[in-house]
Amino acid sequence: MAFSQTLGTPLDDRAAFILTRPPGATIDDFLDKPINQCGLNLGRDPATAVSIAAIRLALIAIPGRGTNRALSLSAQTQPAQPVVM
Repeated sequence: MAFSQTLGTPLDDRAAFILTRPPGATIDDFLDKPINQCGLNLGRDPATAVSIAAIRLALIAIPGRGTNRALSLSAQTQPAQPVVM
């Protein structure tokens, strides 16, 4: 939410809550619905476990605010060479 850097943390938190709640409910409904209603019929506990695993994976895979992933990856793969003039 780069546009809200000037709005502050409380508005960021509220916007994240509003934007993520409907997709999470929809995905959980899909995982929990019976197969004859176009769901996966996993049940409530396994559907919750799948949701928690997906959230953890997203938190690990997506870099946090203030990190520059491209610079950190290039720094790890190729050491800086001194400039010779």
